Amino acid sequence: QRKKLSETEVYQRLLGRLNTNGSGTGNFFELFTNLNTEYASDEMTHYFFTQYRKILEESSLDNNSRSFSLALSFKDEGILRLTKMVLRNQLEGRDGLYRLFDLALTHYRRTDKEYLNQEISAAKTTDSDAISVPRKFLFLFPDYRAPFNPGEPRQFYFYYNSECFVQYLLKNKLLDELYAEADLPFISLWFETYFANMTDPAGTVRRKADTTVLIRLDTELEKRNAKLVHTNFLYWHVAYESYKAGSFKRASAFYDKVEIDKISNLLRYPNGDANREVFYAIATSVTGLAGMNRFKDAYSIIRVFKNPINRSSLYAFAATELLRTKVNISMAQQLIDSAKIELTRIENLSTGQPNRILLAYALAMQDPKGNSAEAYKAVKNIGNKLVPTLRISRSFAFNNDLYRAQQNIPENTSDTDQADFLWNIVYGYAEGTSIEKSDWKYFNSNYQRINTRFINYINEDN
Repeated sequence: QRKKLSETEVYQRLLGRLNTNGSGTGNFFELFTNLNTEYASDEMTHYFFTQYRKILEESSLDNNSRSFSLALSFKDEGILRLTKMVLRNQLEGRDGLYRLFDLALTHYRRTDKEYLNQEISAAKTTDSDAISVPRKFLFLFPDYRAPFNPGEPRQFYFYYNSECFVQYLLKNKLLDELYAEADLPFISLWFETYFANMTDPAGTVRRKADTTVLIRLDTELEKRNAKLVHTNFLYWHVAYESYKAGSFKRASAFYDKVEIDKISNLLRYPNGDANREVFYAIATSVTGLAGMNRFKDAYSIIRVFKNPINRSSLYAFAATELLRTKVNISMAQQLIDSAKIELTRIENLSTGQPNRILLAYALAMQDPKGNSAEAYKAVKNIGNKLVPTLRISRSFAFNNDLYRAQQNIPENTSDTDQADFLWNIVYGYAEGTSIEKSDWKYFNSNYQRINTRFINYINEDN
């Protein structure tokens, strides 16, 4: 009563807190989180959804409001519980949860179109950047979606849990029934939120979407000749996953789909970490294309950026990745040379020079002993030299020179920095000798990319 919230809205906000989103540490700082709800058992989650539906059935809501709210409740319960099963690697019981989507669809079909098309306000990433959308957006957005930020109202919240509802839509061939042409951008927004969560999958407690599901979705969108703003996210994901798996033909096909004229518009997140993730995806495209000897196509992406710092970063990142993965190593020299040329074109140094860290790393990976002097020269005038020094030690270890990797550690370093150096040495040695066991592959993939595949974007809108 004090908050002037209805009983149904109280439950809606409670159910939003059941969404595991990685902000549990905030609980220790008395923020807007509750570990008891975020990590609730399936039984507790089902209990709260059941109680919410009971209140809806007993309420004085009109038929449309009740049917639509019930549809959302079944959809949301299915998504939240299936996502937790994916995170637990639990297979048993998934089919039963997919039946919740059947119930959701039954109630959605009972809702009048006029009601579904009514304009409502919904939070985009925070409660202060609301967007105007038709009510049906909450259901047709192919993931959990609420009209409010389910966490702390001022924090960024990106609505991605898993691809399970997309998989349901595709399996049951529901796109034509549910999505008019004007509704397909809702799927495009899902691509955007997916990428924002991939900045740190372990931190956001999310997993990458199944590549086969995304390929099927792309096929369906292509049949409808859909021109969506964020499909580059899908193309980058599938292309790079295919490239890493050695499926160069499929990778090449998806790189060909990338719409270069839309790239700069994708770097518009209010969150700098999310923009860095987009830039990372762009860098993987440059890497993949260079690795397949398609340098001209890689350059067509690089030249989108006007700031030579960003161009230099892309060249240096791609060179490092080719050396790290030992694919098309001869191309690395051309990329390093291009990164150096871009250095000479930089005029504004007030934004920082993350490209110099990447160039130093590329030079060290190529030949740590022969290039270490040049690598250190590249970072001579930057403020924090710890990061490039860590990378140079890692490069020595990658090239099986553990002695020089340790000798590269500065004297009188703190215990914390010493631990960072030792971790980088072990990590580099494991990468260089390819001793990683398959059991550890997923674990190692969850390191923050800022530590393993560092690249930073300099905003070009300023």
